[in-house]
Amino acid sequence: MALNALDYLQPENTIPIQVDLYENIRHVYGYECERLDIDLTSTYFEGKECILAVFGYSRDHRSDCPQIVIAFVVDQKGVLVTHRLWPGNQTDAKSLEPIDTCPRDDFGLKAPRVVDRGIATWKNIDYMVKKKERYLVALRAGVKSTGLLEEIGTPKDEWAEIRKDAVAASVTRGRRKYVVAWTASVAEAEKYDGYQVFVTTETDMNEKEVVDSYKIRDEIKKAIQTLKNVLGLHTQYVRTKEHVLGNIFACATAYQLRSILRLKLKESGFDTSV
Repeated sequence: MALNALDYLQPENTIPIQVDLYENIRHVYGYECERLDIDLTSTYFEGKECILAVFGYSRDHRSDCPQIVIAFVVDQKGVLVTHRLWPGNQTDAKSLEPIDTCPRDDFGLKAPRVVDRGIATWKNIDYMVKKKERYLVALRAGVKSTGLLEEIGTPKDEWAEIRKDAVAASVTRGRRKYVVAWTASVAEAEKYDGYQVFVTTETDMNEKEVVDSYKIRDEIKKAIQTLKNVLGLHTQYVRTKEHVLGNIFACATAYQLRSILRLKLKESGFDTSV
């Protein structure tokens, strides 16, 4: 009976459930969606029968197994908004548009999108500009290719301090604010120059606020870790496309229930670990 139930849990039925559940959570706990963190993970299959599972870049270091790629979206409180999945050879760069349309069109959410450098191609940034969305991204491109150091002009010892071993400076170009951060400890590593570039539409934020806002992406990292290590996302043993979609939705709903429990515990002064 459990497998038969999975046949019903398809996007045409589950997206309205996700919308209602997320709206109810925000209503009960009295908050607005202030940011949408988007990130990808993967899960692999021991067998070779699932038509969705194909070989691709494995985040689980299991290149010997076919996999699927899953995108999750969480808000600033770590509450899951929605998810999408694709065959295992889907690249990060091609994942933003299909996952972004759901929060906008189905949930009506206009909060800034926060994505990591794997997704933050110029094409994806231009897509968000075209859709008039707000965003904060860590840029894939190296600082030298942006021309920002020349435009900033001032030496690093005159940049704003954002942490004990890190400084930053910024340039605004139209609706985009570019923040260049330099971290001494990272620069000491042989492979890296210590620079990281952030791009955002939130031009009223200073350099430290931009960097700090990006760094709190740990909520989505914790969500993915919990889903994979605790709530059954890893490893998949179902085979058909419908059963895979249904099983991932069941895992995501389990995480939503955990999110509600976490909010209730916080109201009572308790916190939860992963």
